[in-house]
Amino acid sequence: MNTVRERKALYLAAHIGENVATAAGALALIEAGVDAVKVGISPSSICTTRIVTGVGVP
Repeated sequence: MNTVRERKALYLAAHIGENVATAAGALALIEAGVDAVKVGISPSSICTTRIVTGVGVP
């Protein structure tokens, strides 16, 4: 979240937090200052996040 705050201070562009799977994660990004949140973790042949975390839809 420190990176979000640092980038927000340096750049005027919109900041989007991506690949959020929980309400707590979305709230943390919003509190850190992102302008938008992309919710969901997309499965792919190389991505193991859904399997490792146990959160997501196949």
